[in-house]
Amino acid sequence: MKNYEHRERHRLKNIMSEAEHTKFWGFVVKSDCWQWMGSVDGAGSGYMWINQLKRISPAARIAWQLVVGDIPSDKVVIHTCINRNCINPFHNRVGTRKDVQQVYKESKRNKQVRRKIRPKRLVDNPEQQEVRTKLNSLFADEQISKREVALETNLSRMTLISFCLWNMPIGKKSLAKLQKYLKDYKYDTSRV
Repeated sequence: MKNYEHRERHRLKNIMSEAEHTKFWGFVVKSDCWQWMGSVDGAGSGYMWINQLKRISPAARIAWQLVVGDIPSDKVVIHTCINRNCINPFHNRVGTRKDVQQVYKESKRNKQVRRKIRPKRLVDNPEQQEVRTKLNSLFADEQISKREVALETNLSRMTLISFCLWNMPIGKKSLAKLQKYLKDYKYDTSRV
């Protein structure tokens, strides 16, 4: 027997307690789509714990069995609605696992282009080069340490190292903090 074939062979109407019925319908907001407001898995599919079965069941499958009727053990509920949280049985259909793959290939959800969010590219401009040169000369003369600058500006030492030694650009706010620090810094001429 395959893993998915053991699913609710018995009528859920007879298995679910009155409290579970109330709880289930409490998670459903009915309009054209029946919006599931309960727990969802990583894929966005709703589910609920059924005490008699001693496991969780998909919310769309529960709704189908409560409204339409039994589902054969080798069949699954295929979600055909664009709204991922919809459990309306009239927006779903019953089919095999292969049917699920076919529906997914044809659906709009598969054709959506997922845009990767990329961080803004930082540009190394003359202001940054000027600040980098001043800091490097202070570090070289041992007038200040990276730790002191990091504590005063609330920047990490790694940020300072990557900025000063590896010539990596930094953001506007970090640059402004360093410019303010250099402006307020009093050069100790006795150390030179």
